[in-house]
Amino acid sequence: MGVLKTYTIATAVTIGKVYPSALAKEIATTAHVTGFDGVITKNGSLEILGTTLANEVALDALVLAHGSPQYKDEKNNAIDVRTEQLIALGYEYPPATGKMLSLSENAQLNLLGMDMTRNDPLFVYPVTMSTMDDTDTVVLANATDVHNLYLTALAAKRGHLDSGTVLKDSVRTAADKAAVDAVVDAR
Repeated sequence: MGVLKTYTIATAVTIGKVYPSALAKEIATTAHVTGFDGVITKNGSLEILGTTLANEVALDALVLAHGSPQYKDEKNNAIDVRTEQLIALGYEYPPATGKMLSLSENAQLNLLGMDMTRNDPLFVYPVTMSTMDDTDTVVLANATDVHNLYLTALAAKRGHLDSGTVLKDSVRTAADKAAVDAVVDAR
């Protein structure tokens, strides 16, 4: 008997969430592993012990129900990276002008500050902002323009985050590696 299969558990999924004893009881009631000898956790991995692996696909699905296999974590990380890339591209304002403004963390803080103070009598209009590539400007004439700018930026970021969440929901509910691989981030 030895280690038949090792699953890497992501840092975000604690060993406590996997419940090795519950997983071991469930594996013991199946024919997925011949000569099943237990489940151990060490160094961020989950190891299945036994003589032979009789049904790897069924075992993967069973482990999936108890934790997060590496292939799900890798797909979710790729979705996160793509979401960050999309946010880094900025947003178009005014819409349909081709003028791209930044959605960097600093830009988001500045937008929030501008929106919160747009009606302050000390807020001086017009406000002129450079595009991301510094080839053009956007002029905000009044508080309505500032608020519209803020709402457009917020909608752009939310759109990227929400579309990433939809993809990650598909990864979360995927029953096996093939189903995870079928989740395509075409954003």
